[in-house]
Parts: sequence; structure tokens; C-alpha cells
Amino acid sequence: MFEGADAAAARDRVARLRAVITGDVLERAVSVRDGLSTAYEALQAELEEHAAVEADAGDLRLRIQNDGAVVRIEQTVLGTDAAAALNQQITTLAQRVADCMGRFEAADANLAHRLQGAIEEPSKLPLPIGENPDIRDIPTGPGHVADWWAGLDPMEQAAYLEAFPEFLGGLDGMPADARNTANEATLASEIDSLDAEITSIEAQLAALEAGGDHMMTAGRGETMETEEYRDLQARLEELQGKRDDATGLQENIETLERDGRDVYLLDYSLDDDGQAVVAIGNPDTADNTAVHVPGTYSELSNYSTQLDRASVMYKDAERAAPGEETAVIAWLGYDAPDDLAQASDPQQAHDATGDLNSFMNGLDAAHQGDDSHTTLMGHSYGSTVAGDTIRNYEGVADDLITVASPGTTANSAEELNLAEDHIWSATAEGDAIELPQDLGLLGHDSTSDGFGGNAVTADAIGASGSEIHGGYWKDLDENGDGVPDRPNSARTNIANIITGQYDDVETVG
Repeated sequence: MFEGADAAAARDRVARLRAVITGDVLERAVSVRDGLSTAYEALQAELEEHAAVEADAGDLRLRIQNDGAVVRIEQTVLGTDAAAALNQQITTLAQRVADCMGRFEAADANLAHRLQGAIEEPSKLPLPIGENPDIRDIPTGPGHVADWWAGLDPMEQAAYLEAFPEFLGGLDGMPADARNTANEATLASEIDSLDAEITSIEAQLAALEAGGDHMMTAGRGETMETEEYRDLQARLEELQGKRDDATGLQENIETLERDGRDVYLLDYSLDDDGQAVVAIGNPDTADNTAVHVPGTYSELSNYSTQLDRASVMYKDAERAAPGEETAVIAWLGYDAPDDLAQASDPQQAHDATGDLNSFMNGLDAAHQGDDSHTTLMGHSYGSTVAGDTIRNYEGVADDLITVASPGTTANSAEELNLAEDHIWSATAEGDAIELPQDLGLLGHDSTSDGFGGNAVTADAIGASGSEIHGGYWKDLDENGDGVPDRPNSARTNIANIITGQYDDVETVG
């Protein structure tokens, strides 16, 4: 007897195939069979009716011709009354024949339509065994996922996307277009579910209010809302917030698409503060791919800011390398700090590195053709996430850019898994991040002389340290006339690094 792990796996696979055959495939087959059977029975009923008409005609010595006309078999002479009665019977039979033929033609056409539909529309037929998706067949690891997906035919891919969109949408190694398809479907479904639950809770609240059951008497004759009513209100507020985040994400993507951008929703989550990963440009075919990690206070409710910055970098890269295809990704795939106290602790960066590394590996595995030049960059605490990922994993990206960084968790460029000439840092004078840089809680200042790598120029745009901190993607008004004269030099440098034009990068000193 065949034994061992391979034997057990084979028997499990056979059992699953049997379940598929007796389950989904059989269900589809029965559906097709029942539809065809109903059409056939209607056709058979008209044939039986036609036979009954022919029998009645024979009893009256009448014959039904091929064109449906009813004629006498014997041309005997009849009296006036008998002739009138026979003519009435002929008229009645002729009408029965006409009605029967009309229904027969309709039944015949219906049967033909069902047969043709079953042939031309595969979704109405049982799926072949290989197209019945099983989540246990999906491998782990970006490289294995990419190979598995490439080995499926289009019908199998469509079946998996339909069956497991919520799983495949966030699976690293999947192609960008497939992830986008899955995530768009899941997001739309989640919005529908949120709408339904919001409507239900609003009805419950209205019913409590109408019956006066939302208030209760407290001490000293005072009244207060019941616990049930308060819980429902809190749940309603939570659901409405999630719905606002979800529809806001949809609207932000639609805005970019109206501007002519190819946009891909590569991942998202409505849990807690929310997360999103959106690409402008197709990373699977891009010559240059940049992944930008945002920092403190970033969440799904303000994700439009990150998409605006990604859009700016995408346009800058197009101008820097007009003959090349570039993709820029806003990666809010982690729980960013909610306040400065959290932003002083590297733990949230540590927690994010595994997911970010997997995502970067997935981009590489799903890429088509020659390798893409890949840049990982982060702003503020996002640079801590990016730097810590480069420090802990090899082969993550070709270049690292840190913008207004409080630290990369490294004390020198030598601790990072990149050559020093591919490590770039930008901090504008007067940026509020200078104090955290001096404290060194998240590593040494990456723009300092002793750190290593390349410090690049950046203009201070803004009237305060916090404005300067967010001004790296803005235009500079050099003469104060209110008209932008040129982009922040940091933008130009970022575009040149993303597109690999290192000789055009302006360094400090």
C-alpha cells in the first residue's frame, strides 16, 4: 500500500476532488439538466397536443395538412345544417392547430436557446476539475505565489478571484491587476455590508426613540440614555467612520483615474485606523518602481495626502525620464504612530518590517521582463520603517531614500544592507524633525557627516517647523510673488534617484 506524506497528500487531494465532483460540479450539472428538461417537457407537451388534434380531426373524417390547413377527406354532399356544423368544427380545429404550432415553435426556440447557451456560456456548465478553486492549493511566499498564479489558465485565475478575493487581494506575489480586481470587489462588498448594518442600527435607534425606550430614570429624578441606546450609537459612529474611510478610498482612486492615471489598489484594511496600498502606474511592467512609506499620524482617513505625494513623485519621475515607465506606490501597510510618544519608540517600525519586506519581494516576483529599478523611501517615521527593513533584510531595494528622518534604527550606513552610494537622505533646514534627530532615539541622524551615505539638498518651504516637515512635495516661490518658480529641490533629487539618474542628484557640500 502507498504510504507516507506524499500518499496522504494524494489521498487528501482525491477526496477533495470527489467532494468537488459531488458538490459544486454536480450542482451546476443539475441546474443545466433541469433547465433543459423543462424546455424539453414544454416541447413534448405541444407534440402531444398536436397528436390529440390530429385524432379529433380523424374522428370527423378530416385531415390536417403540412401548412396547418384542415380539409375534408371525403367530398360528400351534406345538408345545409350538417355543412354549417362541419365548417364550425373545421374552424375550431384550425385554430387549435394554429395555437399548437405557435406554442411548439416557441418551445422549440427555447430549447434551442438553452442548448446554445449551455455551449457558449461556460459559467452555466460544470467547471472542469482544475478550475474548482481550493484555498489550500494557494502556496505561501511571494515567489511561490507568483509561480502558482502564472501556472493557472485564465479560467482558473478567474475562478480563484471570484472565490477568494479577500485573500488574494493582499497576497504578495500576485500581479497588480489581479490584486486590484480582488480588492475592488471586496471593498465594494464591504461598503454594501456597512450600508446594511448602518440601516439596521438606525432603524433600531428610531424604534427605541419612538417608544421612549432610549431613556431611563437615574437618581434624583434625572434621566439618561440607556446602555443599549448608547451602545448602538457608538456602533453606528464606528460603522459610519469605516464607511467614510472606504468610500473616501474609492473616491481618491477615481479622482486619479479621471486624471488619466493607471491606478491599482494592492491592499487595504478598514480595521482600526485603516490601511491602504495604492500604486500609480503598473509595478509589474515599470522600469522604475518607488515605494513610499508615510509616517506619524498617517491613517486611512487622511490617506489622500499620501496619494497626492505619490502623484507628485510620479509626475516628477515622468519628467525626469520621459522614455521610461515608472510606478509610485503609497504603502500604508502598517499601523503608524498616533502621537509623538509612539513616534519616539521604534517598536511600530520593527512590527512593520516583515510585511514591508514581503511586499517588496512580491513586487520583484510579480514583475514581468527585465528587473525594475526599485527605490524604497520613507518620510518622517516612515523612514524609520524603511530603514529598519533595509537593516534587517537583504535585497529589499536598489536605493533607500529617507526624507525628514528621525532615524533609521541604524547608527551608520554600514549597518544597512545597501552600498553607501545608494543611501540618500534629505532634511530641510528648520524642519521640526531636527530635535528628534538630535535626540537619536531612533538611530543617528542619517544626514550627519558621520553617518555615511549621501545627504541631498532640500528647500525649506513653510513658515514653521511643522510646515517645513510637510513641504518636501511642494513648489518653491523664490521671489515671493505668489507664483511657484520651481519644485522643491528634494523633489527633483527624489525623481532622479527613482529613475537611476544619479549624476543629476544634488548632494550637500
